[in-house]
Amino acid sequence: MTGARDRHDVGDEGVFEPWGADGESLRCRVCAAVDGIVHGEIPSMAGYGTDTWTRCTRCGSTEDSDPIFGHRATRKAWPPAPPHQGTPDPDSGPGAHADTRRPASAPCGTCPYRRDVPSGLWDAAEYAKLPGYDAPTALQPPGLFLCHQADGRVCGGWAGCHDGESLLALRLAALRGMDPREVAATRDYTTTVPLFGSGQEAAAHGMARVDDPDPIARRMIDRLTAKAAARGLDAVVRALPAPGVAVDGDCLTWAPATATRLRGSGYPAQVVDVASWVDHSRGTIAFIHRTVVVTQPGGDPADGHVVDVTARQFDPALPARWLTGWSEYLTALAQATGVERVTRWPEPPS
Repeated sequence: MTGARDRHDVGDEGVFEPWGADGESLRCRVCAAVDGIVHGEIPSMAGYGTDTWTRCTRCGSTEDSDPIFGHRATRKAWPPAPPHQGTPDPDSGPGAHADTRRPASAPCGTCPYRRDVPSGLWDAAEYAKLPGYDAPTALQPPGLFLCHQADGRVCGGWAGCHDGESLLALRLAALRGMDPREVAATRDYTTTVPLFGSGQEAAAHGMARVDDPDPIARRMIDRLTAKAAARGLDAVVRALPAPGVAVDGDCLTWAPATATRLRGSGYPAQVVDVASWVDHSRGTIAFIHRTVVVTQPGGDPADGHVVDVTARQFDPALPARWLTGWSEYLTALAQATGVERVTRWPEPPS
């Protein structure tokens, strides 16, 4: 994962290029992904020809075409931007920051304000946000700079580097519902972690190797990418259709449809069955239920998660769109149905 010039400036050559010894694979020019490039085509709504699309499931860059508008390429920022970091929000209404919390006790391990974080970890656009908070209060960005961990906390590095009394974003957050105790804790925040003395210093350090991160930075980028992808899966699952009132037998149609939608979003997914055991030692089964296992693009199937949109047939307290790990799913389903245990079916050899 490199910086702005060699990953983002792909010119007029398109987002994807042929790859591999036979040239039959595709490589994303934005994030360098080879696996996880998905392609499809459908009859065009223009009434003739076809609409085609190619998408990188790692960074989200796309190429698509249709008979009317022709070819289009959309390049996403890479690495992915931290959610809501430094995003201006002047139009946010009262209560917009009611759930925003003070920084953690120490800035996170990838904070761009930390002196011990390698250069080139974030996209150039992220580093460009930092100097704005050095300006006089009236000229500063109005949006809080939140931690990339997406946990609802203010960035500790941001709060520790800048003078809290002079931060326009913090004053506006107080007007938009942020708890006064959280505002005060953010304003007075200190940390023993060495930070840069200004946003400009932090940005200069980060940009120094944005085009060529060192091996340590690349490993950190890979971990950040995996976390961003996981957040993406959460959003995809939240948008899945689900039955209004799930009943017995719905899983037979909803599970295959759910797997198809997940695959269409770029996530490997397969339909699986689970068995509910009244007495496992005697082989007494109460029912067989069908659900879906999904993995991250290029991920290990052993790290797959369960997606179930019909579990409420057993207990209305279960999530309508349930995304969870295997062991958590099996345990919770057994508790919800009052059986001895739930296992994958057929059971894997012991």
